[in-house]
Amino acid sequence: MRPKLRVQVIGAKALSLRGKEARAGQQQPEVFCVMEFGKEKFATLSKPTTKSCVWNENAEFNLDLPTDEQRYIIMKVLQKNSAVLFLDDDWFIGQVAVCLKE
Repeated sequence: MRPKLRVQVIGAKALSLRGKEARAGQQQPEVFCVMEFGKEKFATLSKPTTKSCVWNENAEFNLDLPTDEQRYIIMKVLQKNSAVLFLDDDWFIGQVAVCLKE
């Protein structure tokens, strides 16, 4: 059995939201978190937010030890762009990279 990396996404605070609707206060924007580890990806559900968001979702990735100890898990927060359907067109808010060895 391969070891697993379990990540819990709790939330994000002090989000800087983009888009005309968000700036004008006409629409409550939705944000979500995407985690990438190697070729695996996990996305949380989209949540309406103002300046912070709580997800409390868990993700699980396969590990290949000891090789993967040198790798990073990338966590990105994105704001949904309601005008498009593709993840690549959502608005990037921020990201963090965490080395598994640390």
